[in-house]
Amino acid sequence: MQYFGVIGNPIAHSLSPLIHNSLFSHFSLQAHYKKILLENSNDFPTTLCPLKGANITLPYKESVIPFCDEIRGIAQEIGAVNTLYREGERWIGYNTDAEGFYLSLGNHKIKNALILGAGGSAKAVVKILQKHNVAVSMLNRTMEKIASFSGVRAYERGESYELIVNTTSAGLKGELPLEEQHLQEIFSRSSLAFDLIYPSSNSIHTLQDFLRFLRQREDTLFCSFAKKCKIPRIDGLDMLCYQAFLAFEIFCANKYHFEEIKQVFYP
Repeated sequence: MQYFGVIGNPIAHSLSPLIHNSLFSHFSLQAHYKKILLENSNDFPTTLCPLKGANITLPYKESVIPFCDEIRGIAQEIGAVNTLYREGERWIGYNTDAEGFYLSLGNHKIKNALILGAGGSAKAVVKILQKHNVAVSMLNRTMEKIASFSGVRAYERGESYELIVNTTSAGLKGELPLEEQHLQEIFSRSSLAFDLIYPSSNSIHTLQDFLRFLRQREDTLFCSFAKKCKIPRIDGLDMLCYQAFLAFEIFCANKYHFEEIKQVFYP
């Protein structure tokens, strides 16, 4: 039996165990995945000791890096790791958030985007959009933070942006990231709204519950406002799933690939 887990604080709300244990069961793998509450990043070595792999969530995606023996792929550019896999005695760090975000855009072809917020989540979004030649602008309360993002322009009022990405946590507090009139003005010149936050439910206990929720979930506050402004919207639930599928690829040493993993949840 191999053991995996998602490490963070808080962690009780995580849907990752349901996703990964459903996949382990589907592919008849002898593995188990659990939630792990970590109160101090200094405890990473003992926490990781019994595990073959792990997902890392807030607030540890940057502080886990010193405990990695190697960082691969886009995680090096982002400076954040959300997936760990043990190769022999070495811990390898990856970032599947960025590609999970881009895959959840589906067939939307984007040339330019406006990112709301300049926190840790924005880093992955900016890097993957730039990797796909999307021109990126940013709107944040403090200009200094925008300056720390290479190749990103500051928002200019009146400009048009095809994609608006909300990377802030405002929705968790029941707020929009901007004053309504300002956000409506931005949406009026946009083609697509994306909220990294995803809706939640207390009634998800089984894979079937989760599949129903994927098909019938309510809008987040940001997506609801986008709907009111009559533009298409995407929430972060598909991104959550896609980054998990990409992590599962890593956990299984690429024995199973994204499209066949995706079929379990998106038949």
